[in-house]
Amino acid sequence: MIVMCACKEPLEVLVASLDSLKQQTVAKHLFFVVALEEKPPDVTAKTQNLINRYAGVFLHLMVTVHPFGVPAELPGKSSNSKYGARQGVAQMHD
Repeated sequence: MIVMCACKEPLEVLVASLDSLKQQTVAKHLFFVVALEEKPPDVTAKTQNLINRYAGVFLHLMVTVHPFGVPAELPGKSSNSKYGARQGVAQMHD
């Protein structure tokens, strides 16, 4: 499983990274999690764009959206990564 965390990165940056990974010979073997945060206003559009653009490219692609304002959590890369990793592991066990 690979977790790629993004906070305020534009869609073009995420696409460039995923396009590079999809060229790898192991792409069809990757369980890929893109971990986003809820706060940016374009998160829903970004999520749908990534799911549509990369459907069938990887073994599994999921986009997680870490909720903003969780008590005792600081917003940012660490909490987004942790949330995405936990969601990915839970999906792998299903």
